[in-house]
Amino acid sequence: MRTVPALCLMLSVTACAPAVTAAPPAESLGTEVFTPCQEVFRPGRTIVRSEALTACAAIDGTSRTPQYIRCVDGRRLWRIDETMSDAPGWGFGGSVFFASADLDSDPDLAAAQRRCRN
Repeated sequence: MRTVPALCLMLSVTACAPAVTAAPPAESLGTEVFTPCQEVFRPGRTIVRSEALTACAAIDGTSRTPQYIRCVDGRRLWRIDETMSDAPGWGFGGSVFFASADLDSDPDLAAAQRRCRN
């Protein structure tokens, strides 16, 4: 049980309450704080685990946490859609990121997902 100091009981409740800050929600910080997703996941660039596991700024400027599939061999398969980057695509952590015009019908991504799960 939390005890309230006697002085606080005599003062108004607002005098003893912690200061309230009006910090903006994290998702609105986007490019002010986070690296753009299209820089972290750029076609031809190796996906760096430490960068990929951190939130990044999507195209609309909001912060996003990139999603991945954890593979049975311990790797991560990242899938970045058109809301996060002008060049959507996929790739395994530590390997090259590949651009994909249509992630839902990309045969190479489908094969990578099968490899990831087996």
